[in-house]
Order: sequence, then structure tokens, then C-alpha cells
Amino acid sequence: MAAETRTAYDVAADLVEGEAEADLRAAASRAYMAGFQHLLRHADGLGFTPENTGRDHGRLKGYLLNSGDPTLEAIGYELDKLRHTRNGADYHIWAPFPEPHARYAVERAHAIIHHLYPAGE
Repeated sequence: MAAETRTAYDVAADLVEGEAEADLRAAASRAYMAGFQHLLRHADGLGFTPENTGRDHGRLKGYLLNSGDPTLEAIGYELDKLRHTRNGADYHIWAPFPEPHARYAVERAHAIIHHLYPAGE
């Protein structure tokens, strides 16, 4: 029997309800990956060609922010803010990571997936 699968966004939304800072950090990390992977899955519709390397994080953001299309630029802005929050969660472990930061990340991912670029819905 196949294991039940949930999207990275669903995991992030669950984790943000946790009380432990590790849960909040994980929520922000999963939220970023949910938004980023959503955009990569729909790269053709965005006009972006992924290299399928780690460089795609910066390349996609740059492509969106410099696209000249207000909608794509808004998506790029949200992705950039989301990545910044995720980096704080994953790499700045000496700094506190409060619950509002994690909620912000989950809200930004939701905006990317469900409002700004709801491809496939």
C-alpha cells in the first residue's frame, strides 16, 4: 500500500501550528519549497526554462523580477521574500525564529500557489 502523500504546503500549514521553534523553522522551509516547486512545475507557462540545478532558485527569482510583466514581478517579489524567510529559518539558527515569521512564510506560499499563479487549479 502506498504511503499517504501530502504536499509540502500542507506539511508547512500543519507545522506552523506547532509550539516548538523547530516546527516553525520547518514550516518556513517547507512553505518556500512548496511555492518554489509549484512555480517550477509550471515553468513552461511562466516562460522559464529550469536547469534542474540549485541555481534555479536564483534564476527563477531573477527571471520573474525582471520579466516586465506586473503579475510575474509580483510572484518574483513574493518568492524572494519567502526565500529570505526560509534562509533565516534554515541557516540562521543562532537567531530566534518567532511564530509570526513562520506564519508569514506559509501565507506567502499560499499566495503564490492559490492566488498569484494558480496553475492547474
